[in-house]
Amino acid sequence: MRPYYLQREFTSTITISVYIPPSADAAVACEVISSATAKLQTEHPDAFMVITGDFNHASLNNI
Repeated sequence: MRPYYLQREFTSTITISVYIPPSADAAVACEVISSATAKLQTEHPDAFMVITGDFNHASLNNI
């Protein structure tokens, strides 16, 4: 996704939508989010990244 105008000269924007069900293991879910985010940051180091969604009981403080 690339808007017509990007502030601060970002090369692209990456939006990650997350849903972690209440019954999911929060640690495993956070590890999956962390590894996917790290891969995207490696592939697109100058991109603006947004992580949004329904995290239920999971805390992203350690990511």
